[in-house]
Amino acid sequence: MDRQKRRGDIIKKMANFTLSDVFIGDFPITQQFGANPANYTKFGLKGHNGLDFGCPSNTQIVATADGKVLEVASDPTGYGNYVKLQHNGFNSLYAHLDHQSVNVGESVVRGQLVGFSDNTGNSTGAHLHFGVAPSDANGIKTEPDNGYAGYIDPNTCIWDIKNLTTPTKQITLIDTHADDLTKMLNWDEISAYCQVDKLDKSSAKIIINQIETLRGSITAKDTELATARAERDTAVSKICPDPSLHNSGTGGTQQPSPTDSPSSPPSGAGDGSLGNTTPTQLSVQTNPFQSFLTFIMRWFK
Repeated sequence: MDRQKRRGDIIKKMANFTLSDVFIGDFPITQQFGANPANYTKFGLKGHNGLDFGCPSNTQIVATADGKVLEVASDPTGYGNYVKLQHNGFNSLYAHLDHQSVNVGESVVRGQLVGFSDNTGNSTGAHLHFGVAPSDANGIKTEPDNGYAGYIDPNTCIWDIKNLTTPTKQITLIDTHADDLTKMLNWDEISAYCQVDKLDKSSAKIIINQIETLRGSITAKDTELATARAERDTAVSKICPDPSLHNSGTGGTQQPSPTDSPSSPPSGAGDGSLGNTTPTQLSVQTNPFQSFLTFIMRWFK
């Protein structure tokens, strides 16, 4: 009597849990949960401990609810390649997969891809075996001796089918907002004008993308400007190989210091051909050339 009451309590509890899509597509149930000792006694079961869906090979199998990956393994004589997920108060099982798409310990969201269906393990054709088992906070089944390896009829739960056409993608975001964003982007003012701490994670991600796009645009313009300046310097060097006449891109001649005598050659004259030329005379002689260089440099700015 106590056992029946406990099972009744479990079923009532499971009625508060909501299940959603377990695959992408529309496929029928090919075998219900329930007693079938002729076929399942050899497995130590009273009968079929889940629901079988007629999914063809390589159907995308998805998580029925938010949770974390409890087990990813292979049982050649039973479930074949399978995934077990832990949710809030129950575990879910996805068996006879071709391969799995998650790892133990990872978090999953409802509708997230966990694997692809096939015919592995003890199976007579491609399908998905889906099971639901009440569990504690550690993912340990609370009814392991119920004759169905701890699993109960998924039909006792609430089903909220979304008819997904593609798996849900889980977006991995930083845990905190303003402080981590300022460190990541090196923009201390971001928290002031975005108030990222007040946003949910989706809104924060939008702000991050906008800022990264802006930063990329600025970086591209800086690169373009640096290239233009390099081209300008190359052009000026070809026109005037003497660096003293276009030092630092100014294009001006270097005048003698106040301590130089009027007859001293200007620094960098090199061959001394202007050795007897005064600064005033040099300025007059090179003025047309300076104007041309000024024009070139203004063009490249």
